[in-house]
Amino acid sequence: GQALSFRTGLARASQDRAEQSIDLTLTGGTLADLLPGGRSWPRIDVVAQTRLDQHQFSIRGHLGPLAAIRTGRDLTLDLNLAEDTGLTGTVTGTLARLDGLAGSHFQAQFTGKSLAALHPGLPAQSFSAKARLQGQAKQLELLDIQASSGSSDIAGEVRIGLGERLRIDANLNADTLGLTAFLAGNSDPDSAPSRADAPTGTDASNAQSLPLDGLQALDGSLKLNAGHVQLDDFEIDNGTLDARLDAGHLVISANAAEGGLSLDLELRPSETQWQLDLHHKGKLNLGRLMKAKNQQALSSVPITVEMRMNAIGDSVPALLRSADGRIELVLGAGQLERKASKLPFGGVVLKLLDTVNPTQLSAIRVRKDLLSLQCAVLQFDVADGIATS
Repeated sequence: GQALSFRTGLARASQDRAEQSIDLTLTGGTLADLLPGGRSWPRIDVVAQTRLDQHQFSIRGHLGPLAAIRTGRDLTLDLNLAEDTGLTGTVTGTLARLDGLAGSHFQAQFTGKSLAALHPGLPAQSFSAKARLQGQAKQLELLDIQASSGSSDIAGEVRIGLGERLRIDANLNADTLGLTAFLAGNSDPDSAPSRADAPTGTDASNAQSLPLDGLQALDGSLKLNAGHVQLDDFEIDNGTLDARLDAGHLVISANAAEGGLSLDLELRPSETQWQLDLHHKGKLNLGRLMKAKNQQALSSVPITVEMRMNAIGDSVPALLRSADGRIELVLGAGQLERKASKLPFGGVVLKLLDTVNPTQLSAIRVRKDLLSLQCAVLQFDVADGIATS
């Protein structure tokens, strides 16, 4: 009359000598229920403890009935996951067939204390996500996605094709997309290189060679719409991103500020290097980009900018060193806040304006955080990574 349990443990050392182990306990019904005429087992309780890459995982819940395992159809799952970095999750639903995903449906929900626990390049901020999973023939659909982290929120759907070549297509929407933490350099001292003169943080990542097969592992597309995109002291409204990846050829088209800003980028791998083509143009008032705090935006300068660039290289520095192109920038009358130095080429622009702007010769005291303009026109010709103005 006692429930039957099965316990086992497995352990092995990986190539990097990290221990990988699992302790598993399955508890079903009575032995009599397995005999002819028995009731079988309506469910099997699962308790598992695993260690992977120095992290401890715990899985608890149940699956069943046992008859579903025998027939290979309609296996129900109700599992809870916990990991020692603070990641927790639940998965409930039905696996229609053991030999495929068609007809299966699940609900999944996960929360975590830090995105950095998922990947060291991500920021250390909490996150949560949930979705409805639905299986099709050679395809898994993630529907009704709702995810949040920091000030960001994302909703939409993702379809994963499981054919001979992996394909991922995503259609996502966000009211707010906060990118400041994601684009900040890595400040973890443990990850710093040992050489005193070696690059650190973002510089170290940029200096690494770009893997030529990195974009050839899968095909896919991404459509993203964001009501507000936040980046440090700047905020852009109505951002859209359309990206397509096909056999290693990446094409990105982005727009923001109701068409006031646009970016088109192509990245293609050759035998040993990447080829980059970039076109950016914009026409808007800089005040629309500045996040104001308890006052109207101080920068009120109409801007027109256009940039065309092409480059070849196997890393970000190599691409910059080989860059050829042209940059044109026109600033209208207004007051330019020095926060604009954080925009692309903003530091160079402010340095040039500080040098030639005649208001700096005035004996009248002006605010140091503002630079007054009647107009400014700048043109850069870029050849072999060197810009001449």
